[in-house]
Amino acid sequence: MNRLNAPSDAILAVFDTPDKARQAVRRLSQIVAEPRLIEALPLAPGRYKLADIDRAQEVYAAVRGATLGAPLGGLAGLALGAALIGLGPFALVGATAAGALAGLAAGGLRGIARTYWTDTGQEFLDVPPHSEYVLVVVPAGATADRRHHARAMRTLLRAGALAFLEPTAYPAATVGPRSGSQPT
Repeated sequence: MNRLNAPSDAILAVFDTPDKARQAVRRLSQIVAEPRLIEALPLAPGRYKLADIDRAQEVYAAVRGATLGAPLGGLAGLALGAALIGLGPFALVGATAAGALAGLAAGGLRGIARTYWTDTGQEFLDVPPHSEYVLVVVPAGATADRRHHARAMRTLLRAGALAFLEPTAYPAATVGPRSGSQPT
């Protein structure tokens, strides 16, 4: 499918409420090279082709899991080391480090596994009539490089994006601001 980590691709993120979309636009404005290019537009009812972002979701979930798992594992290792009476300070540090490493690995793997469990496997998003869905458009020119592009995607995920549309299926939505349109 499409490589969404390439800066030549626009990002089309779908939000279920205008408030979430506004929050996403505010966050994006602080991290992209060209914030004036970002738009939030009402999404008309219909069926939309979804982008394949499994890799981006997996990486985000793995990093988040590892970030949470390492400190928890370190605390568990420290508690285990402290429970074993007679251990010197070096053994205590070793137990803490081993626990942190185990927590890092377990948290990362749990994050990836959770991504697979929550994957709907859908290829299309159906937008019902009378919904308030909003499309946040980040044109390719708004991000400076691959790193900023990936950061923008993570920001949209954190802001509550429901899905990402396939940019090659909607080329008119990827060209940048249209006359008269304002971010929501």
